[in-house]
Amino acid sequence: MKKSILIIIIISFSILAYGQTGKFSGGLLFSPEINFYEAENNDKKASINYRYGLIGEFKINEYLYIQSGISYIRQTYDIFRSYNGCAFNPDEVYPAVITYINKNDYSIISIPIQLKIKKTFDDSKFSPFISLNVNNNFHLLSKYYSDYDSNVDELKDVKYFGNTGNIGFGIEYLLCSKIKMNLSTHIRIIEYRKKDPIVYEKEDQINTFNNVGLSISILYVL
Repeated sequence: MKKSILIIIIISFSILAYGQTGKFSGGLLFSPEINFYEAENNDKKASINYRYGLIGEFKINEYLYIQSGISYIRQTYDIFRSYNGCAFNPDEVYPAVITYINKNDYSIISIPIQLKIKKTFDDSKFSPFISLNVNNNFHLLSKYYSDYDSNVDELKDVKYFGNTGNIGFGIEYLLCSKIKMNLSTHIRIIEYRKKDPIVYEKEDQINTFNNVGLSISILYVL
């Protein structure tokens, strides 16, 4: 986690220190995503979520770009899992497991680091690109709903950290001399995050190809 934050700081200072006219772009990001997951009963399910955020892009040369920024995503899963009652009421004594959860709701702040490799054609507004992305995800708030439809207490102290790695393919379109649009699809190739501190899980989650999405960003060239 500390190494990831250090990398982000270095990139940010590099952009500020060496940013020149035409080398830096900034704008907005929107990304609908589908997450595939598996409940305790091995039932395969899908969840549709939406990512919103700010994005900055630094041009290294005609082919290479570095992107970073910050985005917010709220992930909701209808999933059947057991939980420890002590986690919700630490001052009281409970048996190891007292009931079950049928819905998890996570609020996540994500800081991506992305390498974009672009091919530019002469006299064309379209430029295809490939992107390699690492998302540093901070789980800030989790909310759980029990199987008898009552709202469990909101837990504001549930905080943990995770990483995901994505590969993407897209097209950049130059709307005018100063504004460009990126449209791409991406797929998660690896995920790591610590165990949910409330809901029991067998092991740290390391999943591949369990997330696909469509990213749309509008950038203004400075």
